[in-house]
Amino acid sequence: MPIGKHVLVGNPHMLTPFTDATEIEVTGRDKGRITAAAGYASYGEPVRRMRSKAGKVTDIWLAGANVKPEKVLAKEMERRFVRRRPELKQ
Repeated sequence: MPIGKHVLVGNPHMLTPFTDATEIEVTGRDKGRITAAAGYASYGEPVRRMRSKAGKVTDIWLAGANVKPEKVLAKEMERRFVRRRPELKQ
């Protein structure tokens, strides 16, 4: 959620997603720095967005974590973790 030159990173898995939210100071069009973080979060670490040649955001890096769009993550999880039933031989 952008607020001036800062962005708050909510945690959708929490009942109150913006309590103790990580705060990013925007330092460029596609970059910033984490300026407020709770617990073991990555205070002071860089943040960046990666774009396709068409200009669409494809990845977001929060310190060492590469955040992907939901569809991309779902496809990767299915590829890695969904068990396929073996074909029955007759």
